[in-house]
Amino acid sequence: MTDATTTATDDRSLGDKKLKLAGYSYMLGDAAMVAAEMARGNKFADAAKAGSIWFAGGLAAARYGNPSADKQLELLAHKLERHLTASGAAIPDNAREQNALLKQQNFWGRVENFLYEHPSETLNGAYGVGAGFLIHKGISQLKQGYKPLPGMGGKVANFLWMGGLIMAGAIGGLVIKEYPQAREKAQGKGTVAKVKAYFHEKANRLPGLLYGMNNIPLAAQVMQDFRDHGNKVGLKPHLFSATTLATYVFSNLMLQFSSRDQINEQGLNPSQVAQLEDAAARVIAAQPPALQQELILNISHYLADQKNVGPEAPQIAQSLANRLTEITGERAQEAVNKVSWAEREKMRSIKNQSLNF
Repeated sequence: MTDATTTATDDRSLGDKKLKLAGYSYMLGDAAMVAAEMARGNKFADAAKAGSIWFAGGLAAARYGNPSADKQLELLAHKLERHLTASGAAIPDNAREQNALLKQQNFWGRVENFLYEHPSETLNGAYGVGAGFLIHKGISQLKQGYKPLPGMGGKVANFLWMGGLIMAGAIGGLVIKEYPQAREKAQGKGTVAKVKAYFHEKANRLPGLLYGMNNIPLAAQVMQDFRDHGNKVGLKPHLFSATTLATYVFSNLMLQFSSRDQINEQGLNPSQVAQLEDAAARVIAAQPPALQQELILNISHYLADQKNVGPEAPQIAQSLANRLTEITGERAQEAVNKVSWAEREKMRSIKNQSLNF
């Protein structure tokens, strides 16, 4: 029999893959969009440019969404290194040699870390850029006599609506802040607050919804392609635009259900946490004694605040002190006694209550 813990773990695992699935599906749809434009005889036109840029965004979501546990450990180690440096600690070369998590990164490594930390923002950014080309094509359609709305007689400038909806969704996906507890905090408040909280709970909901609304003018474009090219010999645009429509329906749903923050709440395993603590301890050991005590206090709270670490601040502080004692041969218990997880929780609660959704 499968217990509740296993079921919850499986659900989280499936949920984490939604952004990756959306990325792969978007890539297929974007490639079909480029093919449709080429089948219309517009090889390097605006829609083909948009599809090419969107393909790159989908690739980022597929490649960098749902990072593995080892990658999450590496990302957190580099965040920890930045925090240590900002706290006044120097990272000695011998510490980098003794713990692989402290290995110096090259430029491409830093770029990849950024993409792993911001896969959906990269997707939405690419979609915003590509939407500009569709809006440009839609304006050209209006100049050619296309109508802005259905029912006005003649062809409709579908690309104008497609570009506008996607641009709005992309901007929303970039500027909306994500608060996983937003809906809980909106309980008992008005309808407007609850609607805002719904979109703040998962920042990808608004772009997923607006990208989904784009399926309406896209469906109209499929019909337009069929009317214009249905009897054409060879590649027919509506076959590709219909493929784009089908894949986008799936992709937009996956995007709506995915979280912007791709760090898994299931957490690192004890061995990975130990690696992280060892990296921190080796850096702390290289600092002056006065700074060592301060850093134990600082780093224990910092790591406890990371949602995928697990142990609370006092436990981390004790582990750091024990490891520091092994490395230096001198006890470092004083800072451990100063760690107050209850006080940290009190301050975090005050901060959360101050958030205005």
